[in-house]
Amino acid sequence: MPDISLQPENPMFKATEAVGKEGESYLRNTDTEYKILNDIASRLGENTQATGKIKLFTELDTCDSCSKVIAEFAAKYKNIELEVIHNDGNRIIP
Repeated sequence: MPDISLQPENPMFKATEAVGKEGESYLRNTDTEYKILNDIASRLGENTQATGKIKLFTELDTCDSCSKVIAEFAAKYKNIELEVIHNDGNRIIP
C-alpha cells in the first residue's frame, strides 16, 4: 500500500526502550509516531528549511521514546509546526 508509514530501514531518529501499559520495557521501534515522523524526515532529508504543519493524532499518550523522537524532529525541522493530539487513551474502533 503506497504512502503508509512502514518501519524505517535507516531511521533518522532512533527509538529507545520505554515501558508499555503492562509495565514491561521494550524497544518502541513499531510505534506509529516513530514511524510517521521518520517517514516524513526521510522525505525531507536535509531540507531543514521546509515549512508546514503536522497534526499527529495518537489514541494513547506518547511514551518517552516517542516524546524524544517528536522533540528531535521539532529541533531539526524548526519551521514545521508539529501539533500532537492525544485521545486520552480512548481507542477508536473502526
